[in-house]
Amino acid sequence: MANYDDALKVMEAVARYREDESLPDDPHEIDRLCERLFSDDGFDEVAIAWKRISKYEREVHGGDWPNAD
Repeated sequence: MANYDDALKVMEAVARYREDESLPDDPHEIDRLCERLFSDDGFDEVAIAWKRISKYEREVHGGDWPNAD
């Protein structure tokens, strides 16, 4: 059941980002949840979507997440 909860949180973060490019308050937590999802299923579509967002946003901001406003 934990994977289901993790997947829901990641899905919500991906949906919010796609809607208005907003990041969650703690993107590091979403990264950790993705790692858990990947450990069970290396092809989890939601985790792959977040990984792409994560990689792009960190690259654009100099290698780390931007500070929360």
